Amino acid sequence: ESTRKVPEELVFWINPGFEVTWFQEQGIWHSFPASWSSYLPFMEKHLTVLQAGTPVATQLGDQFIPHPALALSLACNREAFPEYVCNLQEAIAFLRKENLTARSPEKGWMLVTFRDLPLGWIKNLGNRTNNYFPGEWRIRMEIPEIPPLWHV
Repeated sequence: ESTRKVPEELVFWINPGFEVTWFQEQGIWHSFPASWSSYLPFMEKHLTVLQAGTPVATQLGDQFIPHPALALSLACNREAFPEYVCNLQEAIAFLRKENLTARSPEKGWMLVTFRDLPLGWIKNLGNRTNNYFPGEWRIRMEIPEIPPLWHV
């Protein structure tokens, strides 16, 4: 699809240095490196392509839910989102798919980070947050006591 049809909000979610082409598949907007876009039809014809490019967001009506893959991608424009900086206990709670404490009345999407590494997304509702970490990725192991980091 042409860039004109891509919602401006999503274009801002991608780092300005990344030249991408956009396509939408099953309600999910994807960005694909522009320099490789001419090869994509060939690859899809001769290979089993599990995922082309980076899923950026799921569109629900006129709203967009950032995709977990975007948080982990170098293409993500981290300046587009406020960050929720976690300590170790909060990071483990997030990875267990537990909701984090709201720190700000500002509503919207926040990028959860630990030691400047993105982990995923929460939606701040002002008085609480919703955790959008994929359930199938969550930590299920019981951790009775979180050990101190040896490399602090």
